[in-house]
Amino acid sequence: MRWGWGALVLLALGLLTLGCGYGVSSQKRGTPEDDFAAAKRELDEGHSFDAVIKLTEFIERHPGSVLVDQAIFLRGRAHQAQKDWALAATDFQRVVQDFPESRFACDAEFALGECYWHQSRKWQYEQDDTHRTIDQLRRYLTRCPDHGRRAAADSLIALARDRLGEKGFRTAELYARMRQREAALIYCDVVINDFADTRWVCEARRLKVELLVVLRRQEAAKSEIQLVREHCAHSPEIQERVGRLEHELGGGS
Repeated sequence: MRWGWGALVLLALGLLTLGCGYGVSSQKRGTPEDDFAAAKRELDEGHSFDAVIKLTEFIERHPGSVLVDQAIFLRGRAHQAQKDWALAATDFQRVVQDFPESRFACDAEFALGECYWHQSRKWQYEQDDTHRTIDQLRRYLTRCPDHGRRAAADSLIALARDRLGEKGFRTAELYARMRQREAALIYCDVVINDFADTRWVCEARRLKVELLVVLRRQEAAKSEIQLVREHCAHSPEIQERVGRLEHELGGGS
């Protein structure tokens, strides 16, 4: 039996189509557990970019899986590894809001505060993210009383408060240099009253004394000098500078 070229081509195409169809139908889509394990393995091996891709595929393919909260959390970790703090914060926020009963909720609460801190800028700039860091980590401390990162949260809160204290003191210094002394006094009091636990409080007290002396408010200056003596004994330099001011006022020994 003789076959024409056209018939042979059609036969070949038919066999090819049959083979391709068989190959596709024989490929099994991975189970949620398999897909999750593959994505997690990428993160465990340090392949953060591939982990983001596979975790995103898992989340989109298996939105009802019991593993989806962990997948979102791990994708946040992968973004952290890339120092993409904004995207990481988005994932951690989603875990906190959408899965408050998840076993990863407290980890996400702390990690969210970390992300805000990494987005916080130096004192010269606006401090919205610094405030968000403090608010979030305090929320974490309230919601997660037995969690293992509480000491780390306290340390980050202290760093954030120190930055805000420096912001207040540097602003007071700026107003003092501009001879806007009343405004400078206001910022000194902000540091003294709101950030007394930071290293800037004694600097603010020292500057306040200097301003009061220039403004000839002797009684107020003497009262503030006494507070410096009581609360800033650990700073010899500040004590010396305030001592010279006290001598000018006639109250020195």
